[in-house]
Amino acid sequence: MMTPIQTGVGNVISHLVFGGHFNHNDPRFKIMMDAFESFLHHASTGSLVSFMPLLRFVPGDFFGIKNITKKIQLVKDFVNELIEEHVQKFDEGNIEDFIDAFISEMNKQNNGENTIFTKEYLTAIIMDLFIAGTETTSTTVTWASFYLATRPDIQSRIFQEIKENVGSERLPSMQDKQSLVYTEAFIMEVLRMSNIVIFSVPHAPVTDVWIRGFHIPKGMQIFPDISSVLSDPAVWGDPENFRPERFVSEEGTLLKPDEFIPFFTGRRNCLGESLARMELFLFISALVQRFELMPPEGETLDIKDVDGIFGGTHAPKPFYIRAISRHANEMI
Repeated sequence: MMTPIQTGVGNVISHLVFGGHFNHNDPRFKIMMDAFESFLHHASTGSLVSFMPLLRFVPGDFFGIKNITKKIQLVKDFVNELIEEHVQKFDEGNIEDFIDAFISEMNKQNNGENTIFTKEYLTAIIMDLFIAGTETTSTTVTWASFYLATRPDIQSRIFQEIKENVGSERLPSMQDKQSLVYTEAFIMEVLRMSNIVIFSVPHAPVTDVWIRGFHIPKGMQIFPDISSVLSDPAVWGDPENFRPERFVSEEGTLLKPDEFIPFFTGRRNCLGESLARMELFLFISALVQRFELMPPEGETLDIKDVDGIFGGTHAPKPFYIRAISRHANEMI
């Protein structure tokens, strides 16, 4: 089931890739987003087959491989349909989005130029953008909503910072990021605490490597344990506590420790980090500017009640919050 957060984040990717956004009730968009959600929530069991391929021959569909394959095909069909629409209306003099730019390069094959730009490659790239860029960001915003609703003092401080530096007449923009230090520190602490991709994604060395006496053969898959860094007491002191202040210096500037690696590190870190951090800042700052988030009336929320869904991402269990408009005093 799609949430407003998922559809909002998904439409950011849609605008970049397809040159427009989808209505939240668009049946094609709903099929694609539901497929991504189902695929990622089955990823924890499906990934076992990556380590032990023989498991795919187990009778039935205990590991969800058939379901995952079906979902992937649904997404491929949808993406290929949109690519074909772009091919039919393509105008070299009017490049409007990522698909148009890719088709322009792809057409160079017709001129005898050597290129890796193919429809199959374009489909794969678009699926990667949506799978990696939609679920991860929407999951982080969902975690942020939980921490805002359960820590009113932190939410109040973020709101005051936005009120003083942005006001309420316009939405926050990327130009406001430098002045919203505590807001950015809050987002960094959400990324550290939620740790949504605990083992990053598989990496592999291109040559044999020796590290601290351990031999890693060429091509060997490595799953980095990001959690061991983001929750290391030697680095953070009190890693179990949600404390955005750890990222703010005494002078009031933003601190960026080398150990802060929610997007991994090095030359093979997450390609979508810049887009994700931009989306997180705009979504979360606008959310706090417009709404006050609270637990359901007469109820409490605790981390032990929502923590625990491990699939393609570390997502919270479903929970309810109240979103009260700061301007119209209406509950959403």
